Amino acid sequence: MRVYCPVLSAVVVLAFCAALPAAYAGSATVEIQGVSAADPGKQPQTVPTTLARYKAVLKGTVYGTFADAGSAIVKPALGGKDSAAIGAYGVDVALSKIAGQRAKVEVTIKQGGKPIGQPIGCMLSPGEPVMVSQLGDKQKPTILLFTLKETE
Repeated sequence: MRVYCPVLSAVVVLAFCAALPAAYAGSATVEIQGVSAADPGKQPQTVPTTLARYKAVLKGTVYGTFADAGSAIVKPALGGKDSAAIGAYGVDVALSKIAGQRAKVEVTIKQGGKPIGQPIGCMLSPGEPVMVSQLGDKQKPTILLFTLKETE
C-alpha cells in the first residue's frame, strides 16, 4: 500500500527547485594574456612564438615588438566575478551572460587596488582573442587580451 504525503512531497519539490539555479547558473573559463609592446611603427613586427596564437590581433596594433607579460585563468560564475593579476595590474572579470558557447563579461582594470576608468563590456567567443585594453606608457604599453576557453 502506498501512502501519499502532500507535505513531504511539497518539501521535496521546493528543495529541488531551490537547487536548480545553482545547478544551471553556469560559469566561464577565461584566459587573460598580458603582452608588453614596444617600438611603435617598427616594421616588420616581431611576435615571439609564445604569443603566436595572438599574432593576428597584435599585428593590428602600431607596435613592432612584443613580449609575454604573463597570463592567468579566471573562472567567474554567472552573476559573479573572479580576479587575477597581470604585471602591476589587477583584473576583475564579471560574467553577466552565457549565450550558447559565448560569454558576456565586464572587465575592470585596477592599479594599486583602485579601478582605472570604467568597466569594459565585451562578448567573448571560444578561441577568439579580444584586445580589451592598452595600459601604461603609450610607447611601451601592456596589452591585455582575453580569450574564452569554455562555458559550463
